[in-house]
Amino acid sequence: MRVVVGTVGANLQFYDESSISATKPDVAGTHRHTKSTNSQELVGKLAADVKSLLMQSIALNATAFEGENGQSFVGSSTESALLNFARDHLGMGPVRIERSNEKITQLIPFSSMRQCMVTIIKLPKSKPKYRVFIKGASEVLLAKCPRLIQDPTKGCSSVDMSIQDRQALTETIESYANRALRTISLVYRDFYPHKPWRTEQHLRRPISPWNTSLKTSFP
Repeated sequence: MRVVVGTVGANLQFYDESSISATKPDVAGTHRHTKSTNSQELVGKLAADVKSLLMQSIALNATAFEGENGQSFVGSSTESALLNFARDHLGMGPVRIERSNEKITQLIPFSSMRQCMVTIIKLPKSKPKYRVFIKGASEVLLAKCPRLIQDPTKGCSSVDMSIQDRQALTETIESYANRALRTISLVYRDFYPHKPWRTEQHLRRPISPWNTSLKTSFP
């Protein structure tokens, strides 16, 4: 399994050129400002802070780990595909080092009832401020996101998600699913001060400001 197509923010879509099912014409979305690029070119287009954010959301919010050969990952096929993508395109180093470099304060394992997994880290060089990464079912997390990254090529600045943005992302998710792709969303939020999450209460609340980046891979 590998990541073959995805969307960062509202309209920056990427695709894996080696996949017949993810050719450029198929990537075009419904958003009138949609930009498409291949996975390798994505690296040069993403702002440095967005690239780092995406890499961390994959490396830190996962339970898969590197195998003895250091080339493959041990864990779920979905997490392994995301980790391979982060290593190949986002500059991710050894997972154990990426995780040891951050202060992880809480991890909530994936639950089929919640349909997501959560990792919280304390941000360095700041007053009590934390960042929560959530990975899970695309339609579930999109419903909780009132904001999104405005332009991933310029930075992590976020804006309110318009009705048109939400509809475009919904149609993007559906188009991936219709092509027999497994879809997953990665979202985040900065907040302070930190108190341990009581999972059921927090995940029922509207989430703001979440920023969406959708990933898909073959089942």
